[in-house]
Amino acid sequence: MTETTLRLVLIRHAKAEAAGSGLRDFDRILIPRGMAAAQALGSKLKAAGVLPDLFLTSAAPRAVLTAELVAGVLGFGAVRPVDGLYDAEPEFILETARTAGLDRGTIFVCGHNPGISELLFFLAPSLARELPTASCAIVAFSASVWALADQGCVGSVEYFET
Repeated sequence: MTETTLRLVLIRHAKAEAAGSGLRDFDRILIPRGMAAAQALGSKLKAAGVLPDLFLTSAAPRAVLTAELVAGVLGFGAVRPVDGLYDAEPEFILETARTAGLDRGTIFVCGHNPGISELLFFLAPSLARELPTASCAIVAFSASVWALADQGCVGSVEYFET
């Protein structure tokens, strides 16, 4: 890999059932509008040529389905659910991506707020903003290996929203 080829694509899951609908928060599922938004996000990423080498997702149903819909539009194979990404701290999200994607250039992570947005604020405080549902931030690092991808080497942040 050469400099600035590492990209971390942070995706917030699409719109789900309202909290308090009788389900545990973890078990909430996407509503039809959320499904359409996830596919639209996939289309925007595809048009921009942003494709995953690895696609990690929280194991919560709404995140898994968001990831599967985005991946489907991108023509990417299976997404990898990671139990610990639900309700994860920013440091855990970053470390999970680093260790899972050692030899991968572009890693997608689909998860939840506050962790996804907090990671964005940690990595690029001056460029960060809170991610709404069915949106993503593409964080480009000026590092040649994932072990060096951290706050001090963020080259740019690009946003896609639906």
